[in-house]
Amino acid sequence: MHRLSLTLVKALLMAITFSCSTAPADEPATPEPSFPLSPELQNFSVEEIETAYAGRTPPEGIRMYLAIQKGSRMGAGEGWFGPAQARYTWDWLAQRAGADPAEPLPREKFSGPDAWFARLDRNRDGAITQEDLDWSDRNSWVQHAYVTNRLFRKMDPDGDGRLSRDEWLKFFDAAADGREVLTAGELRDHWLAGMSSNFLPGDGPTPEILLKGLFSGEVGSMHEGPSIGDQAPDFTLQTHDEQQTIQLSKLFGSKPVVLVFGNFTCGPFRSMYPEVDEIARRYQNEATFIGVYVREAHPTDGWRMSSNDKVGVEVAQPTTLAERVSVAGQYCKRLKPSIPVVVDTVDDAAGHAYSGMPARLYVIDRHGKVTFKSGRGPFGFKPGEMEQALLMTLLDQQPAAPDQSSAPRFYDRPRFPLVDNEEAWKLLPSATTGSGQPLPHWARALARHLPHTVAAILELDQLYRTTPQFSPRERGLIRLAAATVNRSGYGLTYAGMELRYAGVSTAEIESLTRGCLDSLVEADRRLYEFAAQLSRAGRDLTDSQVEQIRNAYGEDRLVGIVLLTAYANFQDRLVHALALPLEPEGPLRPLKIAFAQSTSGGSLTPAADRPALPESPEGSAVAAPDWSDYSFAKLQERLSAQRDRQPRIAIPEWSEVISRLPQGLYNPDKPLRIRWSRLVIGRQPELGPAWIKCLRVFGREAHQDRVFEESVFWAVTRELRCFYCMGHCEMLLEVGGLNAEQIAGRTRQMAESRWEAFAPAERTAFALAARLTADPASVTDEDLKPVLATHGEARTLDLIWWIARCQFMTKVSDAFQLSLERDNVFADFEPPQEKAAQPSR
Repeated sequence: MHRLSLTLVKALLMAITFSCSTAPADEPATPEPSFPLSPELQNFSVEEIETAYAGRTPPEGIRMYLAIQKGSRMGAGEGWFGPAQARYTWDWLAQRAGADPAEPLPREKFSGPDAWFARLDRNRDGAITQEDLDWSDRNSWVQHAYVTNRLFRKMDPDGDGRLSRDEWLKFFDAAADGREVLTAGELRDHWLAGMSSNFLPGDGPTPEILLKGLFSGEVGSMHEGPSIGDQAPDFTLQTHDEQQTIQLSKLFGSKPVVLVFGNFTCGPFRSMYPEVDEIARRYQNEATFIGVYVREAHPTDGWRMSSNDKVGVEVAQPTTLAERVSVAGQYCKRLKPSIPVVVDTVDDAAGHAYSGMPARLYVIDRHGKVTFKSGRGPFGFKPGEMEQALLMTLLDQQPAAPDQSSAPRFYDRPRFPLVDNEEAWKLLPSATTGSGQPLPHWARALARHLPHTVAAILELDQLYRTTPQFSPRERGLIRLAAATVNRSGYGLTYAGMELRYAGVSTAEIESLTRGCLDSLVEADRRLYEFAAQLSRAGRDLTDSQVEQIRNAYGEDRLVGIVLLTAYANFQDRLVHALALPLEPEGPLRPLKIAFAQSTSGGSLTPAADRPALPESPEGSAVAAPDWSDYSFAKLQERLSAQRDRQPRIAIPEWSEVISRLPQGLYNPDKPLRIRWSRLVIGRQPELGPAWIKCLRVFGREAHQDRVFEESVFWAVTRELRCFYCMGHCEMLLEVGGLNAEQIAGRTRQMAESRWEAFAPAERTAFALAARLTADPASVTDEDLKPVLATHGEARTLDLIWWIARCQFMTKVSDAFQLSLERDNVFADFEPPQEKAAQPSR
């Protein structure tokens, strides 16, 4: 007998969770009912529960309970059975292809391989339509598939999900009953004999069995699992043979992951699993598939099914891990999966975390975010739907269809005059080695105004492009990844030269340039994708991606990979902003070069004057970018959180750095507090100091003042949301003479896109910084006109170099998520003054 409504009120007061999400701001929050998802739920009547949820959507467990109480036998669309959730839809696919969603998508507009197109074109009519991607229960194709699956299970006598020729003929003989032909009616009568509702003969449950299975988790978990876009819950489980332990999060980074939840006694799962296995074989190079064995749906001591008994599937519900491992062994022996199968713990930790019982499919992208969550099994377990979701996940991580807006950009003429090669060598400091060689175009573009900086970068370029820490193939892949993301034709050409030197064929290089990574072994693919993600949005790198590269290369070489990627991004920005064509002799091999007054710290570079910003009305109409996604207050919260962030790599102590410190770079008696610098010097004592020297030389040779250049750097960090470097900008603004109130006022106006208070020269600089950071290939002559008008040629080149430099700095910070120092680590910092080498006698 059910309790009275007063009991419901008492229960609600004890079990209610409060939610304000649906209440208007001026009304008190309405309590959200929360009934016990356990056998105690039966103490409440259907009417009481429905009344409590009037105007609301009950949790899935409540919906299933109500459906059972109202007579449901767990049919499709009833209770908690509903459609899948997916990030990628027909509208997404059509938009990506540049097609009209109201029209079919033909092959010529689809950017993926033919095989992928064929799988998305479900009805094989030569075009992808919204109908092809519709897996809802109302879809006629899906309805036919349900019928086919039931027929198949009746024809599959051993329940292994595979129909042999002999089994097919035995079914025919039984249905024909000695005749040579079958009519449709005879096939129907044989197939439907003993069928009850949606069940095979002897499989239909009683309400009591359903309720017991509901509360035990056998027919499904009361938990609902992650939603689309959520981080996939981590687990660490052993494989069924106890030979391997798999941690899910360690699989993220280079490929999507497909999770296949299932159990031995679920007949529909057994019949459909072979299709999953075929999909896994088809995409074994593109995705990682993991089976997860979970709680049995139809044990002999629960909802026992006659169809299982007929095929020899008779097991009680395991109560210990050993028993569960044993049944998982039977599962694998019968289904012969080609993918690893891990065994869930007896408390169903993974099964509940994913709502994976009795069967379910997930697609997780390489960053660990859920892109597809099938409906609950058995009705929602649709391998073909999962395959389409996987293909669109793969499409999203590949370059989009080539068009004018995504193709690499090449230039015919530079935006700034190039001095001829002989004149450039005269402008540069005296060289002791390598003088007179053909110089790269970026050196000739900058030599007139930044000759010492060019000399430092030429030495760095040789070092970065020949470092023996990495093979030509590895260096080429890193360069290729950055150039592809940045759409740099110049960078792609240089990457291709490096790869050809490593023995990679022209055809494979062209394939890699198009974004097809099929030819890469797993280690090379991960390296490429790491460099590409760092170039695209380093803030989105995951801990597991960084860990995978660290495990493969070690900490020192990991830092080297990041530095090479950072340099590639620096150079791509220079090339796009200067509109540099390839050299006539190019691509050029690294120049073997050394300059006479080349020192570690660059302090011998003559110091330039720092005139005030030019006054010009040009640039007043420059529009600020839309940065409304982060309020100023939210930025401050993120800066605070960055101070508490644990970095992804150990920062060397000063005592370790001193032992690897080049003479003249820092004062060994004054400990360096800048974590960025300690990291790159301590882990890369050649590559790191070479870049810091470039910064020192430019800092003496350029005409920018501290407040201006750090404000430009702040604009770059805001565009990238690099909070470590943003914090450094604010420290250096203080070094530049601003107090805390002035720094807050300046950065707030920039963050809120209120640029009218800034001088036109500042506005044009901020706008160029944002554009060159977000999409370097989109910079045009029109973008440079107001900058040149307000700054002049020399200071515009200073600005371009500085913005490109900012990309280098942020790539390191984002890759390792360095924790922001709490004190101003730049206060009272002065590099040591070096002495010129005495001429030899």
